[in-house]
Amino acid sequence: MNSRHWNYCRDRGALALSRSRFSRTLLCPLKAGPMRRAVSSIALAVLLSVVPNLGAQHKPKQPTSDKGVRDVLRAVEVPFKEEPSLSGLAASPVLSYPIQCNSEGVPFVGMLNPPDFDEEEVYSITSKGVRKFSLDTVNDLFDKEILDYYPAQSGVIFLVFGSEEGQLGARASSPPSANGEDTAHHVQRGYYIAKFDADGSYKGRVRIEPSFTPSKIAEFDSGLFLAYGVDADARRPELALINPDGSVLRYLDPDPSLSNWYKSYLNSTLGRPGDSKPTVLPGGQMVPYLGRLLLVQQGSKLPIFGIRENGEVQQFKTPAPEGYVLESLIPAQNRWYVRYRTEAKPGTQVSREQPVLFVVDPDAGRLLERLKPQGVSTDEIACSRNGDLIAFRRDDKGRFVAILGQVQ
Repeated sequence: MNSRHWNYCRDRGALALSRSRFSRTLLCPLKAGPMRRAVSSIALAVLLSVVPNLGAQHKPKQPTSDKGVRDVLRAVEVPFKEEPSLSGLAASPVLSYPIQCNSEGVPFVGMLNPPDFDEEEVYSITSKGVRKFSLDTVNDLFDKEILDYYPAQSGVIFLVFGSEEGQLGARASSPPSANGEDTAHHVQRGYYIAKFDADGSYKGRVRIEPSFTPSKIAEFDSGLFLAYGVDADARRPELALINPDGSVLRYLDPDPSLSNWYKSYLNSTLGRPGDSKPTVLPGGQMVPYLGRLLLVQQGSKLPIFGIRENGEVQQFKTPAPEGYVLESLIPAQNRWYVRYRTEAKPGTQVSREQPVLFVVDPDAGRLLERLKPQGVSTDEIACSRNGDLIAFRRDDKGRFVAILGQVQ
């Protein structure tokens, strides 16, 4: 395992555990090749097709810290039923959570392909069929590593770490230098945005050169990009608006609360301040909402930040219930569905309990009610469309099928 991949595993191991009941050793030693996406973000799905009866042996615990949840907010049961209008998908046992959706509620599923689980592909699932988005068709970048993907209005964009020169050959074990240069082969590597249209056709890429290490990427409808990452030297999160040609339009000053939370996270997970330079975020999510891009910092009690393309940043306060932290968000027209996870116990990095799902009024900044999905876990709920919730689960043939939940 090379140094770059080990740094990824060390910094992301907690996130993998937060998404799964499985040890991070199932994720990190797979192969020393591509570095998994930031994020949020690669997680091990329920490997029913790989380890028989695993779900029966390790049932997820129900949250036990419900003070201020069950006693204050009413619980609403949400029945789910199969939605035949959405196509099924022959899914890999290793999926990426949370499942992402575009502004129209179309789900996009990321997965790692067996047997090596070192190549990620993204699939959109609609009533018209399934579309695949893969870096296999990107023939002008080499030694490619997917860091993130985002389902934009016009297709899908990938944040890629790679090179324009095809002279790497077999990868050496030495990591790239701080400026992205592969020290073993003297090939300059960098960060790129690769664009695909809605049919899965590759439409080209641009190189971006922010002064920090990007981990997340998103796109406004105008074509302007938003990059989120880490300044390793300053040990703080950074945000930048990126022009369609890849140049930096402007940097946004992160809210002090975001920087303070990140420093606290580093001190609790990496040891004493200054022990190491982090190069990745501990997980984050960017989703579209009414002309904004919402930034959700997983594992925190921070506000949700709404960012417009003019650089305006609005804070949406969604107070977490006592004993809970933010996990992820599903926006709807006049409400949000927010997943919260119980805080990790002292001495541990993450909680392994299933998250709980709340309906949130973003304008008033308050929790309205708690949802109890029937027949599906909260992690499997992907999108909101026309007032309903769309979730995905495996059928008895191992296919990934859509089920629809009607919220009363």
